[in-house]
Amino acid sequence: MCAGVEEVGGGGGGGNQINEMVWSTTTSKRMIAGGLSVNVPVVPTYFQCPISLELMSDPVTLSTGHTYDRSSIQLWFHAGKNTCPQTRQEVSTKDLIPNVTLKNCIRSWQLATRVVARNDLKFPSSPRLLNEQNVRLMLDDLTVVGSDRLETLKALRIMAKASDRNRRLIVDGGALPLLGSIISRGYKVARDPSSSEQDEEEEEESSVLLREEALGALVAISRSEEIKRKVLPAVGLANLPALAWFLHHGRPNAKIHAARMVECLVADDDSLVQLGAAQELVQGLVGLLRQHELIPKAVRPSLRSLYAICLPRNNRSMAIEAGLVAQVLELLPGASKEIAEGALAILDLMSRCGEGRTALYRHALCIPIMVKSLVAYSSSGTEHSIKVLHSMLMNDVNPHRYKEAITNGIIAKLLLVTQIHTNNLDTNSKTRELLKALQVHCGADPCVRTIKYSR
Repeated sequence: MCAGVEEVGGGGGGGNQINEMVWSTTTSKRMIAGGLSVNVPVVPTYFQCPISLELMSDPVTLSTGHTYDRSSIQLWFHAGKNTCPQTRQEVSTKDLIPNVTLKNCIRSWQLATRVVARNDLKFPSSPRLLNEQNVRLMLDDLTVVGSDRLETLKALRIMAKASDRNRRLIVDGGALPLLGSIISRGYKVARDPSSSEQDEEEEEESSVLLREEALGALVAISRSEEIKRKVLPAVGLANLPALAWFLHHGRPNAKIHAARMVECLVADDDSLVQLGAAQELVQGLVGLLRQHELIPKAVRPSLRSLYAICLPRNNRSMAIEAGLVAQVLELLPGASKEIAEGALAILDLMSRCGEGRTALYRHALCIPIMVKSLVAYSSSGTEHSIKVLHSMLMNDVNPHRYKEAITNGIIAKLLLVTQIHTNNLDTNSKTRELLKALQVHCGADPCVRTIKYSR
């Protein structure tokens, strides 16, 4: 079963010696615990990593033929070393080949002796079995440069998605500030002066992947409202530049996660002021709306974050300069009910200030889009549409705009609104004001008499 372990593991001795070390029940230490004598199996040297001298959980082989535990040899390479730890000769490639034969032998020995490797303690066999020890070991590994932090972060994200119980365990273990520190700065690793430019690029790519995975884990942990309230104090607004970087340069999933994380940072007036002052962050969120066809899952969190940021009047100017109004208008044709409601809510906010109305006027299809939105989505969408059109038309006496609205069927839709939305006094009041204004400004126009009153 364990034939070939000697060659792949890089150790000495014969196959019989290996089998003897693996299966012998006499290879043990006697310890005294509480007055009782107990047998503790000794880990065979062939199963120990030559670097850490601990039981290997994921043995991998280098080009030199020697085998090490994956996390240990990765730590060695991350320190800028390009040699085999045992032979000290330079490796031709840093590719790590899984030593499946040795791994199977270690598993068999573990089953026979009930010895558990650190990774088996760190990762539960099922997300439902996560405990405080698992969380502590995973978070401890995240503080060690060169350990397999990427694998640990992926496991942490999976565990967090599984249940509220897991999320509470992870938060109570102190994950939020630790993940925040990884996202904001990563970890600077000293490189060997002789390392090549390719090595540095690989190191940079590895750092980005690590930060993106940490962001994904943080979003997974922050699913519940209870935990969302803890994100701002633990992670802090110091991470805004990092989130802005993800919005501009991250991979699609990282951009989605960054937009969701901005939502978690919306807590009070002070946080809104700081979010509104983060120009690159606002531009990044608007940029995601431009990519709505490529990254559709980013639209919803982006709209929610931008709506919250634009609640303070002073924050709207920067969003308008970033092109928010035009991008939101272009989302509406063919949008789902939920997306349309979020988009119309933002346009409602924008129409309440002069800069916002100017941006609305500049869009050539604004009036047709808004008229169509009157009865296209939901009662909430209708109310927002009425408010936008009321702000636009009542604050501008240009007959051309009224004529354009009439040509696109606004009168028929407004009459329909008065019949449907009888319980909303504000909506009904604005609807009647619009109808009166249309009559005053364009009542004598021939197009009013020939218009088809269709829905």
